[in-house]
Amino acid sequence: MPTSEILEALRAAEDAGAWAEAHLHEIAALNGDATHVWAELVRCGVPPLKVAEMRDRVSMGVDGDGHSESERERKPTQAETLYRLASQFADIFTGPDGTAYAFVPINGHAECYRLRDDAFSGWLTALYRQFTGGRMPGAEARKEAVAALSWDARTVRRDVFVRVGGRDGKVYIDMGTEAWNAIEVDGDGWRMVDRPPVAFRRPASLKPLPMPQRGATLELFRKYLNLDPEQLTLVMAWMTAAARPTGPHPVLVFAGEQGTAKSTTERVLKETIDPAAAGLRGQPEDIRDLWVGANNGWLLAYDNVSRLHDDVSDALCRLATGGGYAKRANYTDDGEFLMDAQRPVVINGIGDIVTRPDLMDRCILLCPPIIPETQRRNESEFWADFERDRPLLLGALLDALSVGLRNLPGVKLDAPPRMADFARFAVAAEPAYRGDVGFLNAYANNREEAHATVIESSALGAHLRALVLVSGSWEGTASELLAELNARASDSERRARAWPSLPNRVPTALLRLAPSLRNIGVDVTFKRVQGVKRIVLERMSG
Repeated sequence: MPTSEILEALRAAEDAGAWAEAHLHEIAALNGDATHVWAELVRCGVPPLKVAEMRDRVSMGVDGDGHSESERERKPTQAETLYRLASQFADIFTGPDGTAYAFVPINGHAECYRLRDDAFSGWLTALYRQFTGGRMPGAEARKEAVAALSWDARTVRRDVFVRVGGRDGKVYIDMGTEAWNAIEVDGDGWRMVDRPPVAFRRPASLKPLPMPQRGATLELFRKYLNLDPEQLTLVMAWMTAAARPTGPHPVLVFAGEQGTAKSTTERVLKETIDPAAAGLRGQPEDIRDLWVGANNGWLLAYDNVSRLHDDVSDALCRLATGGGYAKRANYTDDGEFLMDAQRPVVINGIGDIVTRPDLMDRCILLCPPIIPETQRRNESEFWADFERDRPLLLGALLDALSVGLRNLPGVKLDAPPRMADFARFAVAAEPAYRGDVGFLNAYANNREEAHATVIESSALGAHLRALVLVSGSWEGTASELLAELNARASDSERRARAWPSLPNRVPTALLRLAPSLRNIGVDVTFKRVQGVKRIVLERMSG
């Protein structure tokens, strides 16, 4: 009997459970399609525990299960009942890091929980109470059931995303609503989907997005971003790329004096792409702050940053281009908490926030213009207008993302810049945000300014430039170069943390500065002469 006839007979039967018992052989013959029958039985009012028993009998053989009569008559334990219920109703799998997850049905949609979370334990408890007349399962029973389910989850692996995910060339953006719906974007446009084909997990701070609306372009953002035309081009490119699940994502830095709406601009970006209860975060004090943020959100926004410690700068580099973080798991001797992430990050502050050359090489550094007193807006009115336009702003961003996805296969850059994949997508999406200045020109200008900032903020870089630009070239060992630089530097410069205190630290310092030095016309190379490593600094032609 085909599946459709069995389902039709179930719906027509006065007692669907009795009909299924009498036709268990036909149901067993459906193999994989029997899943539809079990779901229909529950919809017809058959208790799930009864359905689970029939399902077990089918999986072990309708006429016999290989157990003794006493074993068959034994009442299942709480843990066994919980396990059966979860196995029947939840879709169990593991994420890339080995964490066990489950899709669980709630009010006609599926929600994604970690098995170790209180949310899954609550769902499991509610399911047990529903089908046992309100009885409560014990904590130990829940623990045993979760352990068994976690073991079963190892057989299925899926990617798990926060807010932004991707599959088969399409982008999915979690709406954050109670319905767990999402936006699907591809080269043909965007649309709402009730059941996205990717797994999203929901951090506690995640807030819902507004329902996007069509009819606007990214030009609408001019009302809410205090940027000059070239800066706006770069931010539109960055924001469109930040709605993709893959990077790299340059770190967007707003640096400048008070009165330039840096925090407001940052909040607009955060609220458009990834609204969260935490909103703008304070200065990250260590790498754990960064990775906790990355674990609990998509777009990381840091407000009023004064200084980035060296290890935080290194961690931001890994977040921009993709990297991992590992630390000892709590209450273990040798267990590890592992995380691999790539996130868009935006930072604002006064003065030279970014000074490390390797991070500057992964940044878009902007200094917003001062807002004249006559053009300042009332804050309450500003945010009321923004809230009204949020659906249109999100729709315009989705349109731009679709343009980028459509054009990306045909884009090839003759001379790819740093963060080449970001630049390539920015060019692909450029028809959706093209302004007075083309993206590649704006990006090249910004990188030149960033390199100049690195040299200006580095005493070592300034002395190296002076050493070479006057004489034209310099060659010698690390010890000789350090002696030359020490003779030029002041006492305070030599005591600075970034100054190489020993000859063996000179090569590393030079390698960090090399891209910025090269940008201002100083080439750094190394060679060996009779087994001795020598440093060559030369003024580049042109």
